[in-house]
Amino acid sequence: VNRCAPSRAACGGLRRRFAVWYTQANEETRRAMNKSFQTSGGTVLSTNWGEVGTTDYEKERQAPNGMDWKTWEGDKLPMKDDNKD
Repeated sequence: VNRCAPSRAACGGLRRRFAVWYTQANEETRRAMNKSFQTSGGTVLSTNWGEVGTTDYEKERQAPNGMDWKTWEGDKLPMKDDNKD
């Protein structure tokens, strides 16, 4: 799937920008970026290790509006707002 079809140049520029941020970041910032992105399922990208180090994105998971987190088998996983009425 090509997510950059409408504006390939803009997408390439954005990817380069993130690569520069990551490359020039200190170890703590890179750790924050990796943990936040991986454990949130790609919905969060943070550079603040103070926040990321204490946040459990798997317990606080929140899918984009209109979507649900599911296992590979299709079972729905709990999300942060499931218990709100």
